[in-house]
Amino acid sequence: MDEESESFVAGENVAFANVDYYWKLITHDPVDIKFVDCAVAANADYIVTNDKRFDILHTIAFPKVNTLTLQQFMELLQQTSSTT
Repeated sequence: MDEESESFVAGENVAFANVDYYWKLITHDPVDIKFVDCAVAANADYIVTNDKRFDILHTIAFPKVNTLTLQQFMELLQQTSSTT
């Protein structure tokens, strides 16, 4: 593992999740499937992405995977930091 990867996985806000089931919710881009499956397995609040191919997730009721654009995420962080 390279130094950058090691720094990332050593972060205190990093959690590991085992993917036990493959939902394959993004069928038009097999490369993105792993990110969605990992988000479901980790019970993530949302995926932060500007990739429009993830918009399909808004139409899928179960399992629910929410997405935020980078701009929405930055706004959420600003709101959170102003309330603390």
